[in-house]
Amino acid sequence: MTDMWAFGCVLLEVARTGMYKTFPSDYQAGRYDPQQYFVGLREHEFGLLTPEQAAIVNAAALSCLALDPTNRRTAQDLLAYLSSFNWDY
Repeated sequence: MTDMWAFGCVLLEVARTGMYKTFPSDYQAGRYDPQQYFVGLREHEFGLLTPEQAAIVNAAALSCLALDPTNRRTAQDLLAYLSSFNWDY
C-alpha cells in the first residue's frame, strides 16, 4: 500500500512537469493530511492537460494519498480508472 502513496506523489510530480513540487520536503510529505490539505494540480499547472484531464489526475492522486492504506486504490483499480478516460488532445 505504501507504493500507491508513492505513486500518488510521482503522479502529481510528473503532471506538474517540474513547475511545482508536490512536497517541498520529506518532513512535509510525512505529515501530510489529504483531508485537510490536498495539493492537487492547480489551473496554472495543467500544462498539456485539459481541465477535465487535470481533474482526473487529481482524483487519482487523492485516492492514492489516503491516510489509511486500506482506503488507497490498488494498482489494478487505478489502471482501470485511468484507462476509462479519453486522453486524446
